[in-house]
Amino acid sequence: MESNELVSVEKARELIAASLYRVQPAVKEVSNSTGLAITEDIFSPLDIPPFDQSSMDGYAIYSEDIKSPLVLQGVVAAGHAQPEILQRKHAMRIFTGAPLPAGSDTIIMQEKAIVHSSAIQITDPDIEKGTHVRKRGSELKKDELVIKKGTVITAPIAGLLASLGMKSVPVYPRLTIRIIATGNELQMPGQPLQEGQVYESNCSFLLAALKPFTDNIGTVLYVEDNLEFIQHALSAAISTSDLVILTGGVSVGDYDFVRKAADRAGVYCKFHRVKQKPGKPLYFGTKENTIVFGLPGNPASVVSCFYEYVLPAVRFMLHLTQEELLSAKLKDDFKKVKGLTQFLKAYFAIGEVEILEAQESYRLRSFSRANCLVALDENRLSYEKGEMVTVRLLPK
Repeated sequence: MESNELVSVEKARELIAASLYRVQPAVKEVSNSTGLAITEDIFSPLDIPPFDQSSMDGYAIYSEDIKSPLVLQGVVAAGHAQPEILQRKHAMRIFTGAPLPAGSDTIIMQEKAIVHSSAIQITDPDIEKGTHVRKRGSELKKDELVIKKGTVITAPIAGLLASLGMKSVPVYPRLTIRIIATGNELQMPGQPLQEGQVYESNCSFLLAALKPFTDNIGTVLYVEDNLEFIQHALSAAISTSDLVILTGGVSVGDYDFVRKAADRAGVYCKFHRVKQKPGKPLYFGTKENTIVFGLPGNPASVVSCFYEYVLPAVRFMLHLTQEELLSAKLKDDFKKVKGLTQFLKAYFAIGEVEILEAQESYRLRSFSRANCLVALDENRLSYEKGEMVTVRLLPK
């Protein structure tokens, strides 16, 4: 698409979807795999637990000997090899996680026994056979399906994989992402503002939002509003990245050079400008296997465009499921802009959604309360209280 013709939100989504590819499987260390999808079914390579195991500190015995005085035979701690065979009418001191002595089948808690020199007396004769014993394979049997293909690894799942003895796991790897911020007016947080400057906040948001999806986002590149500088930065980023995100400079003003720089860098423009508010100047293009998004400079536009377009693209590329869209009742009447889809900061609770104040594209403050975006149709002019609207919950 070579012109600056506005496309609808639906068309923009179609063009993005048709341009995306999915990453190929790779092997990653379990400790660095959280948030990634597993590429194949995982089967247990062993029984878990791998032996009959004590779940308490106490004494291992034969269940038939519960009512008899018992002679202490020895001690077995966690990590020890299988101890000798337990003799009848004997008990062996045992600790949590230790293997049961051969022949024993029950653990007596230490609180349920009285020790007299080298003998013990059980004070609860009604304890049943198998009490406080973790049987071999009671958690998982060898070759049993543990995790299905496509499951996203969480911290507990990483722990489960490690318990199977797995140091690495086949996953769809994170993306290589580069961020380029354009604008002569930008000043870094922590530095004093000069006349005409504003603090750069977009990249702080993007870095935080993209952290789960990339191993090497790299240093953000800040570039002046200069065609040659932006072209050079973009070309370099494309050569080493799966995804490049630019902020600012995507409109049609005298100092907006992103579109021209992208053309010069060989990026094929799929669309530039969308019938939406905020984020009308949104740019999207591709060069070979690299995806390029040009986001407007206004902070609220960056956040809205990220959640509506960039994050769904990232999740698709990583074989992750998309966040589900909800329907909710509108809390109040609302009048909207004609001919544009509007994405509005809102608060969702118990099936109802409230559109918040401070919707202008430069205003981030209402995002401190917002937990969702509400999408209103471009062909509508107004909505009434109680109407059902589409809601996209924001990640927590």
